[in-house]
Amino acid sequence: MAVISFTRSEPSASKAKIVTWLAIANDDTATPFLPVELDTAVASVQISGTFGGATLTFQQSNDGTNWFTAKTPIGDNVSATAAGMFELSLSALYVRPSIAGGSSSSLNVILVARG
Repeated sequence: MAVISFTRSEPSASKAKIVTWLAIANDDTATPFLPVELDTAVASVQISGTFGGATLTFQQSNDGTNWFTAKTPIGDNVSATAAGMFELSLSALYVRPSIAGGSSSSLNVILVARG
């Protein structure tokens, strides 16, 4: 069980703001990120890696204690059992990926914001 910290970058050519959590495994906890630091309200989330039967959800919270699965603009859960990409709003105070179930998972989550 490890705490997985995010990295943040802003490649000048793309004008995108990128937050990345790498190699999230079973029973790991991802460090929450505050979207206000991105100065934008819309983003996409890309999930990839070795799932090993796990489900990865992207979560949001306004208090940092109670976490809820983020929703796409049409109301679908941001949740994956295989590689995928989702659009979402970043209006919550905190966001983080969360992994559950499976074994031998190693998942990468890339949050990209523009605007």
